[in-house]
This record gives sequence, structure tokens and C-alpha cells, in this order.
Amino acid sequence: MATATEVAAFLVNKGIETGRHVGPMELQRLIYLAQCESYRRRGIGIVDDAILAEAGGVVCTPVWRKYWLWGALRIQDRQAGGNRLDATDREIASQTLVRFGGIAPGRQIALVKAPGGPWDRTVRSSAILPAPIDFDGFDGACQ
Repeated sequence: MATATEVAAFLVNKGIETGRHVGPMELQRLIYLAQCESYRRRGIGIVDDAILAEAGGVVCTPVWRKYWLWGALRIQDRQAGGNRLDATDREIASQTLVRFGGIAPGRQIALVKAPGGPWDRTVRSSAILPAPIDFDGFDGACQ
């Protein structure tokens, strides 16, 4: 399991290599989708940092702190730390980028907020947001 900033750095660097540059908000959604895929495949997450459910979507605080200055722009600079992922984490992150990177933001948000998914369950059960998303027991797929 890696830190969220390591996974973010990997996604940014892979995006630059493949021409699928990502912005800060898309990065948040991609980390969430990679976390879902990791739980589906192996029952553990790809990141060990908390991913928070907010009314508008998801946020992973360390990633937000690192990339918020990019605003709505796509991140153009290679990032240190992206090479620290193990082979399985790299595979999951790469496949997440290929599958979900570059699709319309509204479609990504719909995937994050899918009924019955971890975000949906957290929002329905929490009186106060933001709240940490509980991925335990999630074995579904992000469509």
C-alpha cells in the first residue's frame, strides 16, 4: 500500500507519458476509483491515506494540499515519488488512468457517486460531511 501522494505522482507521471494529463480534481476522482478497484481485486486499498466523502465528491487531503495550486489546469510537471509503487499498485493505477482518465468530469463524478458504492454508503450513513469513506467489504466494480 502506498501513500496517496505517491499514487498521485504515479498517475500524473503516467498521464504525461501517455498524453492523458490530469488536473487536481480529476486526480482526486482517479485515486478514489483506483481505491475501489484495489478493494475489488484484492480486498485492500491502494492508498493508506483517508479519502473523504464530501457532498460534491471526494477529497484526499494530502493530494489536495500538494496539487491545489494547479486549479483547473492539467498538471504538466513530472512528480517525484511516483516510482515507489509496487507492481500491483502500478498496474491498478495504470489501468484506472487508461479506463477513466480523460472521460468527461460529469461521467467521473457519476462513477464516484454510484448508488451502493463506498461514497454513496458513507454519505447516506454520516450526519456530518466530510467523512472518511469506508471501503471495507466493497467488492463491486466502478463501472
